[in-house]
Amino acid sequence: GGSSLILSGNTIRDSYLMNPAHVVNFNVYNTVSNSITVSTDSQLALDRNVLENCKTSMAAHAVTISVSSQEGSSSLVLANNSTLSASGNLFSKCNLSFTACPGCTDVTSLVELSVSGGGGGSIAIVALINKSTILFNSNKMEDTTLYGPGNNGITVDIRSQSGNSSFALSLASRVEMVYNSVARCMNPISNSVSLTSLSITGGAGFSLSNLLLTDHSSFTMSNNSISDSRLATVLLSILSIANSDMGMSCVSLSEQSSLAICENSITSSRLQTAKVVYFRLRSTRSTSSILLDTSLLNISSNEIQNSLLSTF
Repeated sequence: GGSSLILSGNTIRDSYLMNPAHVVNFNVYNTVSNSITVSTDSQLALDRNVLENCKTSMAAHAVTISVSSQEGSSSLVLANNSTLSASGNLFSKCNLSFTACPGCTDVTSLVELSVSGGGGGSIAIVALINKSTILFNSNKMEDTTLYGPGNNGITVDIRSQSGNSSFALSLASRVEMVYNSVARCMNPISNSVSLTSLSITGGAGFSLSNLLLTDHSSFTMSNNSISDSRLATVLLSILSIANSDMGMSCVSLSEQSSLAICENSITSSRLQTAKVVYFRLRSTRSTSSILLDTSLLNISSNEIQNSLLSTF
């Protein structure tokens, strides 16, 4: 109640790094079940962390938040006006080479939130209740050479090995991924950069993958941009809700809630493939559904300009 954990304002600069580089690595792991709970006017802040002038041969992460379980359930819960913030983080002038790819598997993530459950019908859930907030805003990758197989700006991955996966917002809670950018980045190897990504994946059996917004809650992925980049593939805003086995995938918006993916742009790029918005809802053997009740799903005012593209 009213507590703060602040892991902000950290910097790695002018470094030659042979191992994975993490400015902030917040990892909660247990064989059985795990949870991070932020409650009642409390704050978890991971802001303004910088990776600058670095040459690293393995994976690099400005901010990593990981809640994982090998056998049981995992959860991240924010309740009663609490905040999780990972904003203002920066990759600048970094040469991220990843041991002379392709063939390597390392990934660069500016901000990564991972909640993964294990076996035995376990669940993986992120829940925001009663005016709680997740803010992943104003994060930047700039003047960076990226050689790795996959590079991500803001990644939220909720995944269960054998059970349900869910992202639930209720009672005027909100998630924001806004004003994030990739600028003047080069990638000499044919691979992709994703700026903002939310992935919810259910596991085995009749599991459920669900994005649920109720009671004036909102999820926003807007005003993000990729500019002046020489990248093979760019996916700017990804919203993927999928089931790996026989279950159901669902997006539920009710009671004047909103999901907005707006005013995102890709400009001045030399790309082979570009997607401003990628919205995927998939179930392998069951039905997928979008349920709207006095709510708004807004995917508008997104732009691709001045690009030399073969596919978009």
